[in-house]
Amino acid sequence: MRRIRPALLYTLLLFSLGYVWPVPLQILATGDMHGWLQSQPMGKQQVGGAAELLAYWQHVEGYAPGKFLVLGCGDFNTGPVLATAMQGDPMVEVMNLMGYNACALGNHEFDYGIDRIAHWQALAKFPLLAANLANLDGTPTTLTPPYSIIDVQGVKVGIVGLITTGLPTLTNQATTLKVLPYAETLRRVVPEVRKHGAQVVIVLSHIPQPELKALANQVAELDIPLMLGGHSHELDQLKEGKTWVVNSGEQWDAYSRIDLDYDQDSGKTVVLRAAQVWLQQTKPEANSAVAQAIARWQKTLDVEYGKIVGYTATGLARQDGIYNFVDDCTLAMDPLADVALTNDGSMRQDI
Repeated sequence: MRRIRPALLYTLLLFSLGYVWPVPLQILATGDMHGWLQSQPMGKQQVGGAAELLAYWQHVEGYAPGKFLVLGCGDFNTGPVLATAMQGDPMVEVMNLMGYNACALGNHEFDYGIDRIAHWQALAKFPLLAANLANLDGTPTTLTPPYSIIDVQGVKVGIVGLITTGLPTLTNQATTLKVLPYAETLRRVVPEVRKHGAQVVIVLSHIPQPELKALANQVAELDIPLMLGGHSHELDQLKEGKTWVVNSGEQWDAYSRIDLDYDQDSGKTVVLRAAQVWLQQTKPEANSAVAQAIARWQKTLDVEYGKIVGYTATGLARQDGIYNFVDDCTLAMDPLADVALTNDGSMRQDI
């Protein structure tokens, strides 16, 4: 007769008494994707790419829908022509295929007007979140939900969205809305989220790292373990008090992998791991479903926008080359115009 070791006997006793081990919550976060569906060459390597990123998640991170939270930090829209000409729809389809659970609303989501945001909400299998948006009279807006509560392997995770308070200076499409202060919003919304059953609360924002760091200090009493930021295209992380503040880069060139430890007995959540991963590969693999969707959109683009209208032997570089070209085109469209102006920062890649 074999004897049961004391350690094993103790483990069996704990399970028989209904003891529950802490639950690891695995998060993959991306920021400021800006329509960069396709990978880009960098020397002899390729950087980014939606199909490549999903394949990497599956093979390296062990990603599977339902076991991870996949979160975006806003500005999924506006960038290369493939996504921009189709007004963001390719991005929504691809993010659906990649299994995104939520995305913060970014300022560039307003580039096609408020009606387009409602259109994306109908297409997306994930919500666009912004708890600090309100109507001009202060009443809640119906444009986007303030938060979402998601069940991840038996743990209810509340995701509270925040958008940058600089929105009124970044778009003229939000004139019917006002942006509320961050701390005031969280003090109002986080207790509501917990009241509705959230065991873990995460802030998913389109807010730069310095502002998010300050916010973590301002609302330390809310005991929020993780704040995810965007808008400033940073790849950075830091711990401010008990809160990890993480920014996940841009253009799907990088992402953050974060593991949370939730203790069901104490109700406490701590960050076990926060790492930023740079997606630069020599021979990247691509997820076939996402690659096929992108190829279909590319075929549509080639049909509608594939006519060659000009040629440059040397390319056009920022700043003067592209800015002068754009302003010349603008002047040519209106023979009555004398001057064309282009704001600094609007042209972000060379031709």
